[in-house]
Amino acid sequence: MKTKLTLSILLLSTLLLASCGGGVPAEEPLPPDGPAESVAEDAPPPAPEPTAEPEPTAVPEPDFVPQPPDAQRMEFEASDGASLVGYYYPASVPEAPVVVLMHWAGGDQTDWQNNGMIAWLQNRGGGGIQKPSRQSAIYPVMPEDTSFAVFTFDFRGFGESSGSFSRDGGLLDAKTAYEFVKTIEGVDSSRMAGIGSSIGSDGVVDGCA
Repeated sequence: MKTKLTLSILLLSTLLLASCGGGVPAEEPLPPDGPAESVAEDAPPPAPEPTAEPEPTAVPEPDFVPQPPDAQRMEFEASDGASLVGYYYPASVPEAPVVVLMHWAGGDQTDWQNNGMIAWLQNRGGGGIQKPSRQSAIYPVMPEDTSFAVFTFDFRGFGESSGSFSRDGGLLDAKTAYEFVKTIEGVDSSRMAGIGSSIGSDGVVDGCA
């Protein structure tokens, strides 16, 4: 009985030693002789591969074609129902600033044609329906690359617009003209100016405010 018990203890001890990693560990192989790593470090770096030069980017052709300089008749309506008539004169550059011209008492929007103001602001060589005027010589020379879009209109009771003029009605006409010009394609509504005389001088200021 003692012999069997002794054998069992010895067998159990052997299993425990094996599961816990008992025994002599195997020897790790020694690194090979010779300065292999130093040889690799002393080797010259590989030559860089030649890179292809980027092809030049083609410059896109401008696709803007200016409208003819001739006046474009436009009808619009004030908030109180007054029917107004104006004329739009395109610039020669895209997204051009726009100038709204407001005529004086006793006149109408054609006066801006007669005094050369429209042709000077457009700066398009006097094309369209502009009439030559001796007063054109009073304007300074405009740079060749500068061109403004122009909008004129008749206050109610003048020219082609209906109704009868009044101070309040004229103010409403000026405000309506400013708002209408913002809807015209090809103008920069964030760069707008007004030029006027007499009742028009009131309109350019009060209508803008």
